[in-house]
Amino acid sequence: MRARSLALEMLSDRRLPALPAPDRLPPSEVAQLREVLAGVGLRLRDGAEIEQKLNRLRQMYEPYLGALAEFLLMPLPSWLPDERAADNWERMR
Repeated sequence: MRARSLALEMLSDRRLPALPAPDRLPPSEVAQLREVLAGVGLRLRDGAEIEQKLNRLRQMYEPYLGALAEFLLMPLPSWLPDERAADNWERMR
């Protein structure tokens, strides 16, 4: 809840309304997210109930992050890592 509180505070200081946020994690990508998380040792419980809970949590803060991202001219990243992206340590070689 800290992320939501921070986003709300930053938006209220600038009197910016929450915006409808594009779905950054469509159902077609949830399975991929599960695989990525499992690859680093985090296993999500299976079932529609868990996915619904994740969606409810996301709906609580993503509209505020979307407004903040628009204000800062910084697009929100995808939930999934970009296969082509290099970590900082890889770019420093």
